[in-house]
Amino acid sequence: MSTQLQRYHRRRQLERRYINRILRQDEFEFWKLRYDDNHGDERLVFSTGWSATLCSGYAVDLQRRFGRARVTTYGYFCSENRGTVAGDFSGGHDFAVLDREWIIDPWLTDVADIWPVGVFHLVEDADVIPYIYGPSTKWRVTDLPHNIPTE
Repeated sequence: MSTQLQRYHRRRQLERRYINRILRQDEFEFWKLRYDDNHGDERLVFSTGWSATLCSGYAVDLQRRFGRARVTTYGYFCSENRGTVAGDFSGGHDFAVLDREWIIDPWLTDVADIWPVGVFHLVEDADVIPYIYGPSTKWRVTDLPHNIPTE
């Protein structure tokens, strides 16, 4: 099987897994979300303490699930990477890269609702990735903590 065909099948497999998760499981169950009112306002958080409305929370949760060897978190500030879909929506953006090959970004679809899919192949989707994330030269590896103190 050609490398291109293998990538195509791998992408479809990831997309199916992602879509099946949405159709089969409750968001709370899959992401292990809980309500937290430690700061005086009730909010949804991941088990790590990250807010479920932040792109960083999704990136960190994916890294926690798959491990730092497989997932690298990247980010940028929109002031350093102007004109990106995700960055223009907020002050910046964090996302996960799995196996140095796939951008996995559930925040785009689950929270911001600004793009129809949240899985991108770094080579096959090279035409759309700069529109959403800007050039990869503007991305920085982030060392986001896996647990946020609750106090």
